[in-house]
Amino acid sequence: LTTLREAETYVFDYCQNVSNINLGRRIILLTRHTWVDGERIMQPKIIKWDNCYNESNKPFITKESFSHPAKGSVALFRKIFNFLEEIGAIKKDDLIVDCFGGIAMTGLIGSTMGYRVITVELEDKFVKLGNDNIKRITPSLVATNKTVPIHIQGDSRFLAKILAEKCSGIVTSPPFHQTSEGYGI
Repeated sequence: LTTLREAETYVFDYCQNVSNINLGRRIILLTRHTWVDGERIMQPKIIKWDNCYNESNKPFITKESFSHPAKGSVALFRKIFNFLEEIGAIKKDDLIVDCFGGIAMTGLIGSTMGYRVITVELEDKFVKLGNDNIKRITPSLVATNKTVPIHIQGDSRFLAKILAEKCSGIVTSPPFHQTSEGYGI
């Protein structure tokens, strides 16, 4: 018999703060799930983050990149990376992967924070935009001895075949579609 070691996953739930809807303020809730011997044990602790959308993408992405429907939030990505480092899940220079790479926002933010990042995107037009965004920030990354992110075209269902090395974590925003019941993904 083999016993599964304890593992943790963190699930980020996005919700709109109804009382602040006109201010565009969004709240991020984080629920901790612990897996022991294959069974999920939900921890009741919920961490509330706000001001996750208060930083502009403009310094990081080209004008054309604003055509992407889910650009990602600079402040939110910073909070996610800082949180993962705070709990010991990742450390500087770790390899982080975004398997739904879009226009490479995870790579752009992660690399400026000192992580090595590979983003994988299926659609050619977004791969091109992502690589244009990477070119935009490469001089500042090189000047500060940070690793330039890699943005590649590929199908994330075959992620293990795409990656040459094991990654320390996945930070992503999966394709999202809201149903008529109000739920997504």
